[in-house]
Amino acid sequence: MQPVLIRARRVCGGLDAACLQGPDSFVARVLDDDELIGHWTLVGDELEQLSGRRGATKLGFALLLRFYAVHGRFPMGRGEIPDQAVAYVARLVPASELGPYEWDGRTIKAHRADIRKFFGFRECSVPDAEKAAEWLAINVCEKEAPGRPRAAGTAGAFEGGGPAGRAWPGRG
Repeated sequence: MQPVLIRARRVCGGLDAACLQGPDSFVARVLDDDELIGHWTLVGDELEQLSGRRGATKLGFALLLRFYAVHGRFPMGRGEIPDQAVAYVARLVPASELGPYEWDGRTIKAHRADIRKFFGFRECSVPDAEKAAEWLAINVCEKEAPGRPRAAGTAGAFEGGGPAGRAWPGRG
């Protein structure tokens, strides 16, 4: 199945909504019934996650949960969630309109934490990022071009110095 969102590009000839939103904006498209059912139906334990939530908070949480399940990330805002999906989930939940749901602030941060915990994930920390960079430098960079000098400013700079041939602080 195709993803629910498409990336808009500035290749339009005239003024249309996609062009006006910028080159890196996401535009929700029309969903067919299979996509609505397959991507936006809450199942099993997902329904239990809604207990104790009411109104727009319940609907917002349900939409974040399904969006994360489908895309592996949270939406950048309300504009990434198709109106059809909102209406469909609102009928399933049942819940009021999404209007009062706040897309920034404490509530959505708590919702994101609950959803990450539900799926068994946590936010990436600085030590996590350092471990990932080290793993990439050893397992990917070296295997793609063994023995080949790497351009300055890339992960290969770890071996001989910093960006543009400068030494890393504390490494002489």
